[in-house]
Amino acid sequence: MLNPQGELTGYHIDVSDEAPSVVARKFVVALSSGHFISARSFLSLSMQKEISANSLQARWQMLQRQTGQSVNIRKVVETEGGGDQRLVLVNIEFNRLSDSLFVILNANNDIIGVDFPSDPIALKQVR
Repeated sequence: MLNPQGELTGYHIDVSDEAPSVVARKFVVALSSGHFISARSFLSLSMQKEISANSLQARWQMLQRQTGQSVNIRKVVETEGGGDQRLVLVNIEFNRLSDSLFVILNANNDIIGVDFPSDPIALKQVR
């Protein structure tokens, strides 16, 4: 997709042959690397119409104001699916705490929903 100035604003990748957990991990890696156009490419086409790369960037940066910079992905868990939707929890370690992003995918492994935590969980100190 090109904007009126001829600049690339988005594209879509067919990931229907990959596991939902792999797609969710790639999405979060793109977000944490600052590649918001690439991250947006994992969204379904209808979600891409609703969420721009700039909007995705703003949501990620708002999360990082609370959590600090992302350090690494600790775990990716694919929950039991129901129907045509799959829920994948991506647990991310940030500088100040860790929390999970909820990523919802359709049968083609396009992301149809992302829930950024609004109240991240603080890391507990080990004694």
